[in-house]
Amino acid sequence: MTMVAMVGAAVFVISCMPVPIPWLGSCSHPCGTGLAALLIGPGPAVVVASVALLLQALFLAHGGLTTLGANVVAMGVVGAYSAYGVFRVLRTARVPIFAAALAAGIVANWATYATTSLQLSAALHADGAFWAMTAAVMLAFVPTQLPLGIAEGVLTAFAYRFILARRPELLGTSPGWRGLEGGVA
Repeated sequence: MTMVAMVGAAVFVISCMPVPIPWLGSCSHPCGTGLAALLIGPGPAVVVASVALLLQALFLAHGGLTTLGANVVAMGVVGAYSAYGVFRVLRTARVPIFAAALAAGIVANWATYATTSLQLSAALHADGAFWAMTAAVMLAFVPTQLPLGIAEGVLTAFAYRFILARRPELLGTSPGWRGLEGGVA
């Protein structure tokens, strides 16, 4: 429970750093759910993201209650499970831990914003222009999300490797991780 609480606090803080995108009427931000999925598993990461997003909506006017469900799906579900899946596949293929965690962090962030682009397009498109709107929204996110995704991947990789080196027993309790932690760091 302590690990879940600490990861929840980290997700809250990491995802509280919005970068406004004025031409889109939205914002970009790192998510932290990739790291959360690697540390506590994807299911608990979804719960942690849900709580973080609810607190941000209630107390920081970030996101909002009317978009909470869409934000939980994009950041919590898609972000966490894409990171978990990428990490598992890469570690099974014997990719070094640092590279697998880096890829998991990047994919989690970019998958979150690909989902957000689809959600915004579904809400904003007019008369059959869904894919054109999706492309426009994705392009609007690129200037901020491209570097943020890479930065989040680097943070995820360093944090995961640090915890693995210092307190590997914390990772041994995550579902499905046994046997994946070893190997080349």
